[in-house]
Parts: sequence; structure tokens; C-alpha cells
Amino acid sequence: MSATDVVCGSCLEPLEQIGPADIERAEVAGAVTFTQRDAGVASVHLRFRDEEVAVVRGSTVVLGRDPAVSPAAGVLTEFDNVSRRHAVVGVEENGSAWVRDERSTNGTFVNGQPIPAATPTPLRHGDVLRLAANANAQVSFTPAKDGH
Repeated sequence: MSATDVVCGSCLEPLEQIGPADIERAEVAGAVTFTQRDAGVASVHLRFRDEEVAVVRGSTVVLGRDPAVSPAAGVLTEFDNVSRRHAVVGVEENGSAWVRDERSTNGTFVNGQPIPAATPTPLRHGDVLRLAANANAQVSFTPAKDGH
């Protein structure tokens, strides 16, 4: 295992600034590290104000104002600029997380940058997901502990 193959077990960020001896010391001390091959997301959590929406590995969740399809509809109802079926967030079986704009009227943004419609865009721990002009969610990951 090389230093460039190791990611943080909490946030899944690459640990490129450490050497092999540091990795060994961390593992002996009980710190959680994963190789990039084995690391993955067990679930993605989107925090809209006081409400959290979770997306587990192998599934998708619709974000929008339509309560028939979106578990976040309750918190998004007040945002009339958010489409009824605005975006979809998913976590693949391999643990990669993404968001896809569903051709919404007012767009979907990751860290302030607009994402293209109908194209999955990767999500990372710590990202800010914004629907339309002002429906913000903080993105956090729960890493898979066993690589699954």
C-alpha cells in the first residue's frame, strides 16, 4: 500500500501528505484508513436546515417539493423556486456518490458551481448542494467500514 492510495476513513479524502511509516503508525494506533479501492460511501447525508435526508448505498432519493416522490419535500416546500422534482442524489453499489439535476427550472449547484442537467456530478464530503437560489444542504458521508 502506498501513501497515495490511502484515504481518510471519516471523510474519504486522499491522504497524500503522509508516508508509509505514518500509515503503519496510524493503523497500529487504531486510526481508520482505507485504500482507495476499498473505500466507499455507506450513505450520504444532506442537511437542509434542521432536517436530514439520507441516501444509502445502492439507492437514490429525489429532491423536490412533491411530497409523493421526495422525502425532503417538507423542508423544500417553502422554496417556490425549487422544482417539484428538482434533482436526484444517489450512491452507487461501489460507494461513489453523485447528484443529477432533473432539468429543473432554476438549476442545481455544487459548491456554488452549476451542474449540467441530466448528468450525474460527483459529490464529496463537505460539499454544499444548492437547489435553485437558496435551498442549501451540507453534504456529509458515512464511510463503509468494510469496503461495502
